[in-house]
Amino acid sequence: ILIAEDDRDIADLVAHYVRKAKWETHVAAAGDEALAYARAHPVDLVLLDVMLPGLSGLEVCRALRNKQ
Repeated sequence: ILIAEDDRDIADLVAHYVRKAKWETHVAAAGDEALAYARAHPVDLVLLDVMLPGLSGLEVCRALRNKQ
């Protein structure tokens, strides 16, 4: 599961609970970082913050849906 969140405390909290449910996680702190990771690695789910540095969460979502 890819967690795209620029607030480190929130990202750590979400990642903790996702790992506790036995899922592997990767945390990205910026939209462009999240998009690059999702394109390079198969992910089952992306949890996106809407307001991210670089690309917004909405822009990342659109790019992933359009496979750009």
